[in-house]
Amino acid sequence: MAKALAAEARRLGARGRLRDPARRRIVAGDFGCGTGRAVRLLLRHYGSVIAVDSSEACLAVACAATRSSDEVSFVHADLSAPRLSLPVVDVGLCVNVAIMPDARVRRRLLLNVVRHVRPGGRLLLIVPALESELLVRRRWADWTGAALRTQPSERLAEGLMRVGGALTKLWTREELLLSAGRLRSRAISVERVEYGWDTELVRPPRSLREPYPWDWLVVLERRR
Repeated sequence: MAKALAAEARRLGARGRLRDPARRRIVAGDFGCGTGRAVRLLLRHYGSVIAVDSSEACLAVACAATRSSDEVSFVHADLSAPRLSLPVVDVGLCVNVAIMPDARVRRRLLLNVVRHVRPGGRLLLIVPALESELLVRRRWADWTGAALRTQPSERLAEGLMRVGGALTKLWTREELLLSAGRLRSRAISVERVEYGWDTELVRPPRSLREPYPWDWLVVLERRR
């Protein structure tokens, strides 16, 4: 994610110090900011950040962590609301937010996010990979000798599987590419964001190496 943000910053000409006038004009949006882990990363590349989340508790934590920065605005809002109105940003970041099982709510959320990126601007969308979850279950079964199975509530054809106990939407690369047009955007790139096995398994054996678990990172450009 950090590399992708740096690439977008270079594309927009956001170089130099934070007080550089050209850089200060570039506004980034963190859609679904949670506790604000990505806000400081965005501030390294862009002049100001609008951080949006539906959880007041998460926003309080994020605000406390960045209380010394005047370049961050926090907004309490439901990204899937039918008539959402937010400031438009030059570049957006949306990390593992489009994961709810209801397809209509998920589509409305994504359309809202894209709509608040200026025409010609880009959205860095990160979503959990269906292929990665299948890999994790396969490796866990190999490691423990347990049977490989799905739960009755899971709907694999829809990419709905239980992750951490919650029914979660997981995405394939091809589905992301097909969805770009429906989001009035074009996909610039789709790549893996890899994680260590310790993010998925408790005390995994050292023999577990590549391929590692991953999320999909798709860079979308909003159509003009």
